[in-house]
Amino acid sequence: MLVRKATLHLTRYLIRAIKNDDLVMLEHLLELGVPPLPSVVVGAPERSLILFTLMYSLDAAKLLRKYNFPLVAQNEPQAHGGQPSDELLAIMNSSASTWVPGAIQWVNSAPRAGRTRMPTKYHAVLAVDTATCHLHASWPPRGTKIGVPTNGLAVHLSENQRCAVRRFWNDVGDLRRQEAKHLAGSFWHRVRWVVAVRPWIKHWLEDYAKRQGAPGGRFHEEGVAAFEEEFCS
Repeated sequence: MLVRKATLHLTRYLIRAIKNDDLVMLEHLLELGVPPLPSVVVGAPERSLILFTLMYSLDAAKLLRKYNFPLVAQNEPQAHGGQPSDELLAIMNSSASTWVPGAIQWVNSAPRAGRTRMPTKYHAVLAVDTATCHLHASWPPRGTKIGVPTNGLAVHLSENQRCAVRRFWNDVGDLRRQEAKHLAGSFWHRVRWVVAVRPWIKHWLEDYAKRQGAPGGRFHEEGVAAFEEEFCS
């Protein structure tokens, strides 16, 4: 898939930023829309991106978690509710000296994933907790500009990096259009349902307002009490 290939290309720049402890570059790439892919593994032995990051920087790992990267050791299934997988806990506890200070405690605390929006439905399905994942309302992500972080700090992207981001944006845009066509039928079903029940909802609201506004109703009693407080005190 083109989106996966483009994501893997950008992941190389994520890894470079992690190794260099360049949190500004790392967050800028993430806010440009680079999504978490649990199947991406790094190095030898193979490690998930977040496990790889815990060898270099706890702050970088927290940043990845903010952007929904899963707490897994490689590409095993995620634990229920976004908890760290058993494989991740076993690897970290068996080689404590490999990780930066505080890494094991942080993973054991089961930090929650962020509520950052995802590029496509495909990526949302792969996310840690689909209940907290929403798609970007527009693409590219609203308010983002290549080479201009939202935090206002300076960051330099090479022409190759800029091309990689633009290619990723184009491929994600194509996938979003394909998903929209595929889901068009279900969306129109929802629209038809809303139109069908609208008269009933309107009738219920009007009836509720009349009953509550009549003498003895809650709205009537509240209005009388407010009038007496305003003019009779």
